[in-house]
Amino acid sequence: MLAHELAEDHGTESVLRRATAQNPNLDTDVVALLGRDPEPGVRWLVSVRPDLTEAERSRTAVEFDPSARCNPLPWVRAWRTTRRPCAAAPPPRT
Repeated sequence: MLAHELAEDHGTESVLRRATAQNPNLDTDVVALLGRDPEPGVRWLVSVRPDLTEAERSRTAVEFDPSARCNPLPWVRAWRTTRRPCAAAPPPRT
């Protein structure tokens, strides 16, 4: 309940809304609400949540600077690590 109130109240300090956006136990309606937050930093934190589907992620408007250096997110690095052996394996024989 508190998370929902923090997400709705844009007068709340953005630091609190950013902390709320990073909470892995948020209900999906709160995540969606934070994805429409007026503060770009809050929306960015929502956009990098590993629990979002690509459709949900695409509905979150983020400002992205293509010239900025971006490091892969931890959950993306983990996904790549687990998929790399599969990609390197030879195709099955038929």
